[in-house]
Order: sequence, then structure tokens, then C-alpha cells
Amino acid sequence: MNTNENQMDDDALEVDALMDYVNSKKTAAFSDTAKIQKVNMRNKAKQGNITFVPFPASVNKMPFMFFKKVYELKYYHDKFEGETWRTILDKADYGTLTPEENALYDSVRSKFEYVWNEDLFDFGHIRKTSYSAYYGKIVHTTIDEVKPIASCIIVPSSKMSEKQDESSSLITSMQGGNRLWFQSVVNKNPKDRKGFITLGCNLGPDNKYALSFTYGMNEGFTKPVPDNFEFTKEDIEMFKDLTLEVIGWQRDWDNSRAFNAEVFKDIDAYLLKEITEYEAKWATDQTGNTDAPIVNNNNAADSMIPNQPATPNPIAPNPAPTPAPGDGRITDGLPPPPQS
Repeated sequence: MNTNENQMDDDALEVDALMDYVNSKKTAAFSDTAKIQKVNMRNKAKQGNITFVPFPASVNKMPFMFFKKVYELKYYHDKFEGETWRTILDKADYGTLTPEENALYDSVRSKFEYVWNEDLFDFGHIRKTSYSAYYGKIVHTTIDEVKPIASCIIVPSSKMSEKQDESSSLITSMQGGNRLWFQSVVNKNPKDRKGFITLGCNLGPDNKYALSFTYGMNEGFTKPVPDNFEFTKEDIEMFKDLTLEVIGWQRDWDNSRAFNAEVFKDIDAYLLKEITEYEAKWATDQTGNTDAPIVNNNNAADSMIPNQPATPNPIAPNPAPTPAPGDGRITDGLPPPPQS
């Protein structure tokens, strides 16, 4: 039986293989980014509370990003000698794409929707999810495996944005509507920092992630940020692009881009193979079935024949309907349910 804990442990076991691959691909152009501590809170061992001083990314000038409508597939990768997840972000998150890249992206997304709606994969190999990502230097944490150093923190839900808005509204209200406090938390000063963020992600007894987020500032004797706190030059150089952090090994390393055509071609070929095998099996299963439909020249079943079995849905470029609430493959803020 594939339980939630086992699924997250499987993800954790991929880390060593992923880092071996990253290290083999290092060049002077992106070696700094590869050194940053990545805290993926989907991993059970990385769940808990973290207090950190945020620092803006050099790309979008903000210390956080939210990634919605994320599709993920897990299948074999020869470099890792095992299965690993492929992440497909929303098209807008990749920035400007060429016409060829646009067509390739659309092909992959439409095939993903097809296999999703036809239930070709179990929840351990396919999911729709979202992420929140943060840059900063950790000053305190309840997580044993996390060090107080420059980090990229990844939360497996974009719903953290709602928690941020709630905290921001509360502090602004307490300040009489003045939002100047935000500049004490989010700025590019390497020293004299007083503001901080505390966030939490924990798997609760209801098998859902409990999320929390609070903006804060040193006050009186409560000083989570020490007086000697400092972002070093090396720290700052690592805060480059949160999109690349979320994409991880799948990025275009040579061009420092999130979109990697070779990875998308591999996903496209894999999905085409699975769809072809599925449709061939479906056709084979109909052999000898007296209730099988009579197909006309337009490849449409004769509507006059009763009790016709349903045919696989064609691959369509249009987005598929949103799955019903409770679909175990949707992991926005919660892991998939256990499979009995």
C-alpha cells in the first residue's frame, strides 16, 4: 500500500540522486545558485516552522513567488537510475517562448489533461499542485535538518499567498493603515535588518498541510533577528531566480532558463507512448465484443446501435474540466490520500 508518508519519503530519497546530477552539470555560470540550501517542505523531514529574513531575487525584485496550475509526472530517468518527478509550470511562469516552444508546451499540457481525465496513472505518478517559494536567510527553525543559512524555501501550496495577505492586513490595521512597516521586512539592505517572516508547514492529523505565515519585527526584548545579522556578498549572489529553484534539475542549465526544450520533448514522447499503448489496449479489449460500435467513414460510432461502450476521449488543446473536489491527485496544500 502506498501511503502518504511513503510517498513523501520517496521524494526525499531522490535528493541524493538529484544533487549528483546537479553537481555533474555545474559550470561557473550557475555554481552559486547550486549552493543554496533548498528546503522543500513537501518532504516530511523538512516540515515545521522557519523564521527568516527575506531578500529579493535579482530577477523579479521580490523575495517570494507563487506558482499555480502546476502539473507533475513521475517516471523513470536513466541519469537517476530510478523514477523522479517532472514539473510543468503554467506557461506564463516560463517567460517569453519561441513559436516552437509554445507548440511543444501546448502539446505536453494537452496530453497531460488527456491522461489525467482517462486515469492512466495512479496518484503516485501524477498530480496537480502549486507552490510558494521564498528567498532569505534563516535565523531560527524547529526543523533539525535545516541550517541557519541562505535558503530557498518551497511550500507545496500557493495558498500561502492568502496567509500573507491576512498577516499584512492585520499589521497594517494595527499601524493605522500605514504600510511603511513592510519596508522594514522586505528590502535589500545587507545589514541593520529588523523585520522577518515566520512560516510553517506541517502535515496535520486530518492528512492535510496546516499552513501559517506571519510578518514580524524586532520589538523590545523580542529580537528573532540578532543585532549582528548580515547578508554576505555570497548570500546575495545566490538569490537569483525562484522559478529556476522550483524547476530544479529540469532547467536549461546552459542558458539559465526555466524552459528546457529537451525535457519537454522527453515528457511529450513519454506521454504519447503511454496514450498510444492505452488506446491500443482499449481497441484490443473491444475485439470480440458483440456490443462494440460500428464505425463509419468519419470514425464515429453509429448512433443507431444501442449499448455502445465509451471510446477514449480525443486529445484536445482546450483545457479539461476542473476535477471534482476531493480528487486525490490534486495536492494543492495537501498530499494525495492513501491508496488502499
